[in-house]
Amino acid sequence: MSLEDYLRQVDQDWEHLGAMSRGHTCAALRDARLIYPVRLPSPGWFIDMDHGDTLSAIGREMDSDLSRLGYTEPLELSHVLGNDRCLTLAIAEHLKNLHLFDGTAPIGVRWTSKLGWGKNYAVWMRRTDNGEDPEADGLSAGKGEPIRDDDPDFKHILRSFGLTGH
Repeated sequence: MSLEDYLRQVDQDWEHLGAMSRGHTCAALRDARLIYPVRLPSPGWFIDMDHGDTLSAIGREMDSDLSRLGYTEPLELSHVLGNDRCLTLAIAEHLKNLHLFDGTAPIGVRWTSKLGWGKNYAVWMRRTDNGEDPEADGLSAGKGEPIRDDDPDFKHILRSFGLTGH
């Protein structure tokens, strides 16, 4: 069966079942979710995983760890954004323990989305890891807000993926 025939059959089955057609999202999907504003601890800084200086520094500082994991060539962006969780966890552990000359520690790391949708962020919760109250990390989420159908970000996602929202 060709892809076109398969998709035509899916469309017919879904129409028969009264389901929403391909490429459409129902309002209930949006209504069942909320957007939460996040307040980050301050002061603080993020390690930019996309930067060549970051990759070079990780390669120098973690040379033996990287070799043990089978990485003998220079560290590449594809490695740190890849699916080798042994590698990414080892890097994250190493970076979590860094401090700048002034004694401050990074809040977390940031990197470009593999799908090209801006920046992703990961935040370390050091005090929570040590058994303290999660609020001690200074990270908090505000009250959840509904995703409105006229929200510019929602509209952007629909356009980007060729979807129709209801």
